[in-house]
Amino acid sequence: MRLAWLGAGGVFAVIALAGSGCSTPSSSPEESAHTGEASQAIQGGSTDSTSKFAVGVCAQGGPLNSMCLGSTCSGALILPNVVATARHCVDQSPQRVDCTVNPTFGGRKSQIRVTTNTTMGANQSGWYAVSSVAVPDDDHICGNDIALLILSQSIPASVAKPIVPGVQYLMWDPDQYTPNFVGIGYGITAPNAGDSGTRRKSKPISVLCIPGSPDMPCPATVNAKEFVGGDGTCSGDSGSSAYEMDLLAKGAPLSFGVLSRGGESDDGTMCMGSVYTRFDAHRDFVLEVAKAASNDWTLYPEPSWTAYKPPATPKPKDAGAPPADSGTKPSGFGLGEACERNKDCESKVCADVGDGTLACSQACDEASESSCPEGFECRESLCLAAAPAPAPPAATTTTTTTGCAATPGSSALSWCSAIFGAAAVLGAVRRRRR
Repeated sequence: MRLAWLGAGGVFAVIALAGSGCSTPSSSPEESAHTGEASQAIQGGSTDSTSKFAVGVCAQGGPLNSMCLGSTCSGALILPNVVATARHCVDQSPQRVDCTVNPTFGGRKSQIRVTTNTTMGANQSGWYAVSSVAVPDDDHICGNDIALLILSQSIPASVAKPIVPGVQYLMWDPDQYTPNFVGIGYGITAPNAGDSGTRRKSKPISVLCIPGSPDMPCPATVNAKEFVGGDGTCSGDSGSSAYEMDLLAKGAPLSFGVLSRGGESDDGTMCMGSVYTRFDAHRDFVLEVAKAASNDWTLYPEPSWTAYKPPATPKPKDAGAPPADSGTKPSGFGLGEACERNKDCESKVCADVGDGTLACSQACDEASESSCPEGFECRESLCLAAAPAPAPPAATTTTTTTGCAATPGSSALSWCSAIFGAAAVLGAVRRRRR
């Protein structure tokens, strides 16, 4: 699978990113083709009836407690009366967003409401009206695809407890976070599946790069207020949060940001990649809206996450420390050893090996067999333990026939390889799913 590339003057300038808007759950793909709404579902995710802080967002979709007949998006409750989502879920935007031309948002959609229900497809209570919408001052889509919805009434803690938006620490601070997250949203499970409107939880997704990070930097073309993640989200998940994996498992969910856009495989069978608008890059905006929505913290107590804490300053080396070749143990685990955070590893890269477990890794080039040491192979641009060799096949009798066997052209170019390919420049293009 690979992302579709668009040539620009002979140079691969942008990635065609699809499915990052809102879907219409009651419509077939053919009917949705005429709605003009955008869409981005948890691919292969499991139904989640407990994470009620992950809410559904409906725009232009009928009366308050009716099923959503309009566009379906996702969001997260960050305060009792504030929901974070993607701005394109509530404001008009182009069907295709090419960040190289710096597009802007259009007018506001109507009848915006949110629900804590597991599904959005039946007439039921559990819906909350949106009284106002706050957006960043910058109307350019790329890097600013975030909106805060102020509800007409607070959602009781007995129904849903707010999560923490990641504004207190820098997203790439290795002392605080692992570079893995879980998506929870109301989108479809595969391109054109037509099953949006049910809350689902993904398997762990890797953070692939973060602008400004010393350990996981992005190409210069990635907007500084965004980060790039792996596969797992689809149409209808727009606005859903990227929940740091460890904190979510501990029952203290924290979000890195809101989903803006993603891509599809060439054959249209898989949703691929994800681009998120970062909370830490919009700290001042989030705090300003939070203070206003809480009536200067009189409606409920000010949460601890409003206090910014910069990364710890590295301690200077002890002048009397032994030299590097004195036989002392290196700081951090080696390649393939179990880890919990980036700082645990010599390479400063702690990654999901593919089954939800974490091990120390390092960047590599999938086009070069020698970019990883013996016993490791390059997958998704990371050195991971090589899969065991298959057992030799049982002896069989073969019959030779005339004809030719053709090996299909490789389509295994991963999202991460596409991003870091030397011949490509990452763009931020969003194709709206109809």
